[in-house]
Amino acid sequence: MQVHLRKDKNTSSEVVEKINSGEQIEVLDNSGDWWLVKTKNGKQGYVHKSRIK
Repeated sequence: MQVHLRKDKNTSSEVVEKINSGEQIEVLDNSGDWWLVKTKNGKQGYVHKSRIK
């Protein structure tokens, strides 16, 4: 399963990268429903908190 890393805090925003289930990410900001995260490739974007474990 994959999760979309988005440019902005909404589902219609451009997908920056697809993150595989189980992949380690760094959470930079977890305030609100959309969390700002950084992938192992160094890309930053938003993921809805319901998609993060």
